Amino acid sequence: MRDEAEVKTMARLSRARAKVGREEPPPELTVNVRIEEPGGTFNMYTYDHQRGALRLAGVHHRPFSRVERGTVLNTLTEDGGPLEVLIPAASPTSKGCIVEARVIGGVQVSTLEAQGLYLVGVPAVDPAQADVHDAGELSEAERQAIDNAATFGLQRVFLRWIPYADAEAVAKEATKAYWQNKAEAESRVRYVAAWKAQPLSGRWASDDEAEPHTWAEYLVPSLPFRFQKYVEELLLPDERILFFVERPSFVPGGAWGLLRRQKLRQGLLVITDRQVMAMLDSLPPDSTMVDWGYIAKASAVERLTGAWVDSRDSTCEIGFAFDSAGGVERYTMTFPGEHREALQEAVTLLEGFTGAPASTAARRLYDAEPSAGLPRSNDEEVDLEAKYPHLRHLLDRIAGGEKVVAAAAARPVEGHGLGPALALTASRLVVFAGGSQKDLQAGCREYPVANISSVEVTQSLVGCRFEVFTPAMEEVDRMTLKYNYPDAPAFLKAFIALRHLLGQPFS
Repeated sequence: MRDEAEVKTMARLSRARAKVGREEPPPELTVNVRIEEPGGTFNMYTYDHQRGALRLAGVHHRPFSRVERGTVLNTLTEDGGPLEVLIPAASPTSKGCIVEARVIGGVQVSTLEAQGLYLVGVPAVDPAQADVHDAGELSEAERQAIDNAATFGLQRVFLRWIPYADAEAVAKEATKAYWQNKAEAESRVRYVAAWKAQPLSGRWASDDEAEPHTWAEYLVPSLPFRFQKYVEELLLPDERILFFVERPSFVPGGAWGLLRRQKLRQGLLVITDRQVMAMLDSLPPDSTMVDWGYIAKASAVERLTGAWVDSRDSTCEIGFAFDSAGGVERYTMTFPGEHREALQEAVTLLEGFTGAPASTAARRLYDAEPSAGLPRSNDEEVDLEAKYPHLRHLLDRIAGGEKVVAAAAARPVEGHGLGPALALTASRLVVFAGGSQKDLQAGCREYPVANISSVEVTQSLVGCRFEVFTPAMEEVDRMTLKYNYPDAPAFLKAFIALRHLLGQPFS
C-alpha cells in the first residue's frame, strides 16, 4: 500500500504534466548545492580516462532518509562556513553531486546556546516538484523529515519555518559576503600585481593546469626596462594584460616620410581587460641625462566602438573610436608596415569588446561604489589642501554627498599666481587651469565623466600635462593642465582613476 508521501508525489507529477502549455509561475531563486549527506545508500564513481566512461568505485551504505543535506556553493555565513540546504529527495544522489535547487523557504533552529538556519529547496530538474513553490506544499512526511534533519532528532531544540522571501534574502546576503571576503583575501595576499608573471622556464605548473597568465604577461620582461616601469606605474594591481605591440623608433617611408623626416618615437600599445593605452617616449631616450618620461593616452574598453588597421606605403596605422555621451573621438597610432599582422590580431581581440552584441560583449561589473579598488588615501587629500588652499574651492563645488575619488593640485608653472587643480568624483571632473585668485571664482570648469572619451598624461622631467578629451559632434575639445614634475604623483593617480571610471555605462 502506498504511503502518503508517494501518493502526494504522484499527484504532483500529474499536475506538473497537466501544466504543459500553460503559463509557468515566475522563476524563484535557484542555487547550486553540493550534496554532503545523500538520502541513503549511493554509488561512488571515478572517471576512466582510458575507456572514456564512468567506473564504479564503491558503494556507500547509510540509512535511508527522505532529506539530503548540502551546502550552497560560493556562500559565506557568519560562522565562517557555507550556507546549508535541506532537499527532499525521492531517491538518493551521491556525495559531491551538484544539484540545482529552487529555494522554497527555510528553517531556523535555536538552542539555549546558539542558533542556525537552513535553506529548504527542491531539485529544479525534478518534474514532480515543479509545482512546489512554498514549504507548505510539501507533504507532512517531507516536512517532518526536514524537521528531524534540521534538529538531528534532539530534544529542547526550537525550530521555526521561515517564508521564501526571508530565505531568498539570506541566500543573497551569504553570496555577497562570500565574494566580498574573497576579494579582501586576495588583496591581502597579493604582494605583486596580478599581471606580473615569472619567466616561462621557472614555472612548475603541470600540463593540465590552466595558465595563470597570458602570453603578453609572460613577455613583459622582454620590453625595454623603461617601458616595464611605465606599465607597472599605470596599471591597477588586479588588471590583466591581454596584448601588447612594441613600436620601434623609425622614420616613415613613402609620401608620409617626405612630409615628416623626424623619427617617430618608440612606443607601446597595451590592451588590458580594462583599457586600451597608447604610450610614447616623451623625449628620445638619449636627449636627457635621465632615460625616463612618457606620454600615455588611455580609454576604457567599454568606450571602444571600433578598431581598424589601415596600410599606407611602408607604414600601417591602427585606429580606435572612443565613444562618449557627446560624440566619438578617433585616434590612430602609426607602426612600421611589418607590424600589420600583429595589429590585426589586436583588432580581432578588441572585437570581443566592440563587435559583439550589447548583451554578450565583455563589460565590467561596477558595484555600488565605482571607485572601489582604486589607490586612494584621504591623508593625501588633506596634505594637498594644506599645501594648495585653492584646491578647497574645487572640493566645495562638489555637493550632494558625492565622494571625491581623486584630487590633485600644483604650483604655477610660471612661478606666480595659482597652479592647476582638479577634483574627480564618479560622475564628474572639476578643473581649474590656473591663474589669479580672481580667475579661481569664474575659471573652474566641470566635465561629466560620461562626456569624456579619453584621458592623457605626460610624465617628464621637463614638464608634465594632464589632458582630457571631450567630443562634441565632429569636434573634440582638449582640456590641458600643465604642471611641474614634483607635483606629478597626484595627477597620475587622477589619470588612473579617471580612465577606470570611463568604463561606467552612460546613456
